Amino acid sequence: MKMRHDLKTKYNIPLAIIVEPEPTMVPHAVKEFCSQVKCKALFHNNMYENDEGKRDSIMENLCKSNYIQCTSFEDQCVVPVQTLKTGKGNDFGVFTPYKKSWLAAIEANIPKYLKLYDLKDLKYRNKDDLIIEVTNEIPLPETMASLDHAAFEYGKWSKSEEEIIKMADNFIELKGDNYKKTRDFPYLSDGTSRLSPYLAIGSISAKYLMV
Repeated sequence: MKMRHDLKTKYNIPLAIIVEPEPTMVPHAVKEFCSQVKCKALFHNNMYENDEGKRDSIMENLCKSNYIQCTSFEDQCVVPVQTLKTGKGNDFGVFTPYKKSWLAAIEANIPKYLKLYDLKDLKYRNKDDLIIEVTNEIPLPETMASLDHAAFEYGKWSKSEEEIIKMADNFIELKGDNYKKTRDFPYLSDGTSRLSPYLAIGSISAKYLMV
């Protein structure tokens, strides 16, 4: 798996994959794993779906009860959910006013919402300090049964971080200016950026596209 290789070679960070048969078992599995490797802190990204939110709340409570510090971050939204409200303090019901408020918030505080972090020094102090060595690599499926009817045009989807970033940069540079004119034409097979799946799984972030 390329992600496992990149994390190990670039940052000396091991990648562990934990699989549970039921979603309700995930919080306990994460807590047990943290205890197993003697974690002092757990960092995770916020998820706003109902089930995932409940899961993460249970997970945090379990970890905190075992003296494991928990810190969450935003990766799905440039401006955190519930930050922007109408003049009456309500949620926006129309997109255009929300967009204007969103742009104004970012322009007023770029360092807060578009802060970049330098990862070049993100290394363990000593490779010998690693307290876990993951040896059981869990293979990922090449196909999904529900998508086999058309093979989901598998070859069209990028698989590496470098490919995804190049796809985003090329779209912004070559098609971004004309997107408003061409995005609604269904006969244009390459009229959209095709970045939605990568944004959904976190392979690329909304913040990256902004900066």
